[in-house]
Amino acid sequence: LGVPYVWAGTSPGGFDCSGFVYYVYKQNGYTTNRTAASLFSDGAYVDRSQLQPGDVICFYSGSYGYIGHCGIYIGDGQFIHASSSAGQVVIDSLSEGYYNSHYYGARRIV
Repeated sequence: LGVPYVWAGTSPGGFDCSGFVYYVYKQNGYTTNRTAASLFSDGAYVDRSQLQPGDVICFYSGSYGYIGHCGIYIGDGQFIHASSSAGQVVIDSLSEGYYNSHYYGARRIV
């Protein structure tokens, strides 16, 4: 928490959203794709009602419907992510307006 948001960042010096997911999984011995959109082809699809801590959550951006953001589900309806708007790694609720309305889907890597 609190690590700065850095576009294309993949280290504790600064992360972007997919760089954060990539780093966390790499530290735990797993290889994932590097971009938010390509992360959605990793692992297995998980229904929103079946989310478990560690699942990768993807969100679409704007009105175009493409995947533009991701994070890691931590349980109790919350996820951790590198937020460009907050400027750092934060925890947010999936039921919050933007994240609830822009939810795209989730993948289980482990």
